[in-house]
Amino acid sequence: MTEPTWVVTGGSGFIGTHLVGSLLRSGRTVVNLDRRPPKVADQADVWQACDLLDEEATAKAVADLPEYVLVHLAARTDTNSDRVEDYQDNHVATERLLNAVRGTAVLHSVITSTQYVIRPGSTVVDLEAYDPHTAYGESKVLVEKLVRAGAAGDAWTIVRPVNVWGPWHPAFPHELWRYLAKGQYRHPRQGPVERAYGWVGTVVEQIQAIVANRQETAGRTLYLGDPPLLMKDWVNEFSLGLRGEPVREVPKQLFIVAGKAGDVLTKAGIRAPMTSRRWKSMSTSDVVPLEATYELLGRPSADWRAAVRETVEWLRQEGHA
Repeated sequence: MTEPTWVVTGGSGFIGTHLVGSLLRSGRTVVNLDRRPPKVADQADVWQACDLLDEEATAKAVADLPEYVLVHLAARTDTNSDRVEDYQDNHVATERLLNAVRGTAVLHSVITSTQYVIRPGSTVVDLEAYDPHTAYGESKVLVEKLVRAGAAGDAWTIVRPVNVWGPWHPAFPHELWRYLAKGQYRHPRQGPVERAYGWVGTVVEQIQAIVANRQETAGRTLYLGDPPLLMKDWVNEFSLGLRGEPVREVPKQLFIVAGKAGDVLTKAGIRAPMTSRRWKSMSTSDVVPLEATYELLGRPSADWRAAVRETVEWLRQEGHA
């Protein structure tokens, strides 16, 4: 049986770069639809410049493809705006993409949402009960509702990646990991905070497993990532890798004060390293239901500490540490 082509939207982004690379190494045929060129030179041949908001151009890109699977990763993922209208690259682009692929030879669609369709710290009981706390999360709720309403046909899987990390992350090399490398990071002295993290290699592995098991994963909503970790253990492992010493802890009250000061700076248009929203994120446990994913696809194969070492090596090669 002929292997289907993989159409990856946002294949020049963080997760997309890793997914496209993995697929090419395994000999798959790949088409990367992205406004931006790829981050690595050996992926240039599979890139097609495409703005998903341009439905005509998107339809042209997929019209004559043989059987293919669609992995929709393209998105605006920051939380810099409180207006859902500013996230058209999420819900509007998804609607136009799904309109474009309707009637083509698509076998299965993996549509990327986010764990933040539900606010951090909430217990997930009903996968269709939404409670976003950001405009970004609201836009992804609209994405999920489009899919559930039939915009993707019957052969779809919605995925909700957790806090994904690894080489080419859009923010960590310039923020958290840079502070750790320079010894500027301080961790709040507080009770244990458990978080859902996902090594990007794990997420790529899980996406491919979803497609390989698409009869079982069709119509499902699955969280992607590794088993939960204590936040302190995760940042400490990076500190040990980058500086050879553990993170320093300070009283949590300092973070609370810094967060309030950051709120004032943010309102004045000045970027602040700490805000009340960021402090709440740092102090709130956020564990999501990953067991359903593991039951379907198996447990992740990667060791997270080995993945930290790989990421630290990449940071050094790229001049970030």
